[in-house]
Amino acid sequence: MKEYFKYKYGYINVDDENLYLTNSGNWQEARETEEKSRAIDKRNSVGIVGMKIFVYVVLGAICIFVLKNLGKPSIGFGVIGLAIFLGYRVYKVFSKKFGSRYRIPLQKITNVSDWGTVGLRIDFLNANNEPDFEIIEELDFRGRDFLLELKTK
Repeated sequence: MKEYFKYKYGYINVDDENLYLTNSGNWQEARETEEKSRAIDKRNSVGIVGMKIFVYVVLGAICIFVLKNLGKPSIGFGVIGLAIFLGYRVYKVFSKKFGSRYRIPLQKITNVSDWGTVGLRIDFLNANNEPDFEIIEELDFRGRDFLLELKTK
């Protein structure tokens, strides 16, 4: 079995042994991930925070540009619209890098449950056999159904 699903911050890949959280959905990237541990969680957090800082600095610079040039007749609405569109595209492209990258062995998953209206909570034991969880937001419907049935198999 090999499945993959898109969610808000990347992809979930599932094979016969593991569930992988990746940024690209690429199976090579999935196989290179390590089981979640404190060190992996820290590495993910540092990378995510760095990426968010970069994106928010770019968005802030675009907002400052738009606000400073809003009243100037020499800058047309097309340039301002282009700047706003550029900010949106930067966010959309880099938001995929906001997701964690690690694997969860299927036998260590203890529960998969609904989380709000469009999310799932996956409870599992991490590499240190400590209880842990991951919240998956905006998972596509096919993936949601698949993961909810995963623990009943």
